Amino acid sequence: MQGRGDASRIALLALVTGTLCLGLVSCGGKDTISGATVWEAPEEAKKVAVEAVRVVKGTPLSFITGAGVVEGIREAWTVSETEGIIREIRFQIGQWVEKGQVLLQVDDTLKRLEMERAKVQLESAQIELEGTERLFQQGGASASAVARLRGAASAAKAQYELAKKAYEDCTVRAPISGVVAVQDPSITVGSFLSRGTRILRIVDTSSFRLELSVGEREVGELQVGSRAFVRAPAACGERKIQAEVTAIGGGSDPRTGAYTVVLSWKDSCNGRLRSGMSALVEIERPRRAPVLLIPTASLVRRGEKPAVFVAREGKVEVRYPVLGPRQGTKVEVLQGISEGDLVLVSGMSKLKSEVP
Repeated sequence: MQGRGDASRIALLALVTGTLCLGLVSCGGKDTISGATVWEAPEEAKKVAVEAVRVVKGTPLSFITGAGVVEGIREAWTVSETEGIIREIRFQIGQWVEKGQVLLQVDDTLKRLEMERAKVQLESAQIELEGTERLFQQGGASASAVARLRGAASAAKAQYELAKKAYEDCTVRAPISGVVAVQDPSITVGSFLSRGTRILRIVDTSSFRLELSVGEREVGELQVGSRAFVRAPAACGERKIQAEVTAIGGGSDPRTGAYTVVLSWKDSCNGRLRSGMSALVEIERPRRAPVLLIPTASLVRRGEKPAVFVAREGKVEVRYPVLGPRQGTKVEVLQGISEGDLVLVSGMSKLKSEVP
């Protein structure tokens, strides 16, 4: 539709006064049809050359565009659940590890002894309970004695399970399969590992995900399964990777008013794509009927709102349209301008300074 817009450019002479009244009541009025503010130039007004383009309908954007940061389909920090001297490290940056694979070994001497002691106490409590239960069946022990020993055996079992868990925590294992992305610099053989220390971050790069924010108009056009394309120039050049929408936020961010959309896709860059890289996104939107488009050059700022000057029957109107998404040098108009209107695209600087 670009050709039609260029062909319809019309040179106009807009009559404006060098000293327009500041009062709307005395100098202008409201157009009852468009709601725009209209100023009529007095006869002694000087002429200002402007250029206008006729508003026409064009093809709406086929994609919702955005940008975001690439993440692995799953990412996890491995955090220490124990403390002690690091005796062995079995991973390095960039290495692929499998879920459950041993990554690090902490000195487990004390934890092993505590576990063995708890195991002996558990076995002793169980033997005593079994003997007392046999006596109870023969009438040689009371029910209260059996109940007391059962409680003691249960407590001993709990102590053994805790000691066993503490011993097993000395062997740090991978929580997920993926590539070792980050290692804490303090993690070295011989150093003391504190409880709660982040050891390393693992990123599953078999697939990727990306979150981006869209406005309330765009989110209504999307659905789970919508096709999308991702470009990560740093890893894949200008090649577009096919992705899909896998999740859409049910509410907006209270700080920004935007909605979160999640995309995911399989790795197709031969391992060059990394978590943390920037990417550009295009999400296919449903086919829509032609929409009104105006040049972005026609937009001026008046107060906090975008405005356009419209030439109509020798008068200049200022309108405040409701705008949709941009399409290069054009922008979609949702409300406030009609097809066939003439919007000024040059010579507005004089009008901006003289029209209140």
